[in-house]
Amino acid sequence: MWIRALCLALLGLATPTTAQVQIGGDCAINIANIGENATVNVERGTCGDSFRISYVWLDAQSLNLVRTGLSTQNLTSVVGSKPKILRAGVHDQMMALLELGTDMLPIPQSEEDETAFLNVSTPLGPDDFESDFIDRRALGVPFPMWAGNRQILWPDAKAYSEFFLNGVWPSNYAYCYANTQLDPFLIDDIELFVEDGDVDQLMQSIAFALTPVRFIDEAEFQNYFRGLRDMVEAFDAVDTAKAPLKTAEQLEFAMPRVTARDWRNATPKSYTLLRQITREGFPADFLLKIGEYTRNSTCGEDGNSLGFKALPREMEVMVAVIEPISPSIRITEIGLLADRDTGLRADFDLQRERSQKANLPALVEGDSYLLPLRIEFRYQDRSKNPPWSWNLPLRSQSEGFYEALDAARTALPELSRPAPDTLAGAGATLAGLTPPVDITPTPTYYFGDVLGLESLTTFNPLTNRTTRHQVRETPRFAALTQAGFETGSCPFLAFETASGTTLEHGQVLVGAHAPELAKADTVAIPAGTTVLHLSEREPEISYISEITLTHESGETRTLARDVRLNPQETISIDVPDGWDGAATVTIAGHYTLLN
Repeated sequence: MWIRALCLALLGLATPTTAQVQIGGDCAINIANIGENATVNVERGTCGDSFRISYVWLDAQSLNLVRTGLSTQNLTSVVGSKPKILRAGVHDQMMALLELGTDMLPIPQSEEDETAFLNVSTPLGPDDFESDFIDRRALGVPFPMWAGNRQILWPDAKAYSEFFLNGVWPSNYAYCYANTQLDPFLIDDIELFVEDGDVDQLMQSIAFALTPVRFIDEAEFQNYFRGLRDMVEAFDAVDTAKAPLKTAEQLEFAMPRVTARDWRNATPKSYTLLRQITREGFPADFLLKIGEYTRNSTCGEDGNSLGFKALPREMEVMVAVIEPISPSIRITEIGLLADRDTGLRADFDLQRERSQKANLPALVEGDSYLLPLRIEFRYQDRSKNPPWSWNLPLRSQSEGFYEALDAARTALPELSRPAPDTLAGAGATLAGLTPPVDITPTPTYYFGDVLGLESLTTFNPLTNRTTRHQVRETPRFAALTQAGFETGSCPFLAFETASGTTLEHGQVLVGAHAPELAKADTVAIPAGTTVLHLSEREPEISYISEITLTHESGETRTLARDVRLNPQETISIDVPDGWDGAATVTIAGHYTLLN
């Protein structure tokens, strides 16, 4: 019996019940029911058009691997060794979103490159995952990296003003607090600081243990760029470092040409993707924003600062994996059920019948067709409790911390008075902090067409027979395969080729978040590059002290000095003829977050 053990292993659920159903002659179909999950498997029979169907969710990076012919052993076990994505179902919508949210990476030069190794995780059970890796250095080709889920550093001038100027925690947020069930000693620390009257340590401990949180509404989302401009103006008003810096618009170099322009990739890919998928509506709980008080910075976080970031949902696509069992079958028509709605919505109702002519080449053993059926944007991660994609504790887990905080306010009334100069904001008054909340967004939203596979019509050239097969109802849930890199913010370097293709190197000046931490990064220029792009895509200002090209012959050319890049600005530099593939670019400087 051809029960597909993989699906059961991936789901990690109880042994399924089975039912035998006869479809045409002696073709026996085995249907395995696993809650709302289903996999349809056809036993070998004497009819000549046996196939099997399973359902799986693929995240956007896994889809990027499949569509470019790359894979790992784990991914192959899910979609087959020679998968082909059908130009049917929600294919066109899926591909448009993938193109919008994907960066092309050049070949990494060393294993120190943070994107040199791609991790592919396949679930083995509810709390168990198996990881596999791709070494991109061995591929020898540019690589598609999904950037549509990258967190967006988010400006909030009102919150910053309240926190740093007025000495109060932002009033337009709810709050989550530390999980004292995991770390009960946090309460002991607070009680000890109160007993000792150590206000500085107490305020700092509380600052690190709380998280401002709320959803971004449509108006705030649309005003993102205005918020960036407001933050730049506020920063300039208090900035005392008046170094003679040029803005991108003030650059004047004759050879090679250096220009400033509104380059398309200066906007975060995740923001561009969000703008596309919310054109027909912006649900109130679609996009979450959280704040964090930080010290001991890394890239994207500045010391003694309050930063905010939007958390985009993960894009995942449910596909039907169709695999042949008989030697040769050809799918001629696909029967589908469709939802009438197409905007972002939390549920769907499959009623409309739809058919798509296929007339596909014959499948042979080892081949598989992937039929995209629905696109989802999720905060849900069933491997976690609670099942969300961040580590915010439940209200019940942090009530103990809040009770200790409340007791501290009673014992030390000065904690409820503004103290804007204490610990660069960590001493903000505790008067306005509210009890912990549960953050419970809608787990998943469906985008565009939502389809269910109803039937497949096959043609068997050996018997000259056409057969329409009814298919088990498409499940709402399936196994999930994920792939990805760790990424952050900082200035971004990209290379443009003569054909117009853009290769993303990614971050430069990582960790250089203050003048005293300024550094220089050297990157090889890929062959075929005609233009370098250095862009600032986050709420931060980059100060570039120098950009220099070095040819392998030893010749150097300084292209720019003392440049300031505001958010959403890019400088573009022509690469001299003959220097592509034979030179490096060195970028020196630092950046400052608009916190």
